[in-house]
Amino acid sequence: MPPGAGYSSIGGAQAYSSAPPRRLKRVMAQKKIAGVCAGFAEYFDMDVTLVRLVWFGVSLMSGIVPGVMVYIVAWIILPQG
Repeated sequence: MPPGAGYSSIGGAQAYSSAPPRRLKRVMAQKKIAGVCAGFAEYFDMDVTLVRLVWFGVSLMSGIVPGVMVYIVAWIILPQG
């Protein structure tokens, strides 16, 4: 076996992944407003309704404005997918 084939120099097996990296993006197919919660749900492999409920609950507990501001920033920053 050639040196470095499947093993790190420290002595452990290297992890190989054939799957493309996941990207966080807005999902327009399941959107209610801008697709931000749907994008987070897809990225974390969760139900979109659960993500919306958690986002709403955290927004209520933090005093609406921070949750809305984070949503707007995510809306601006996340690419449309």
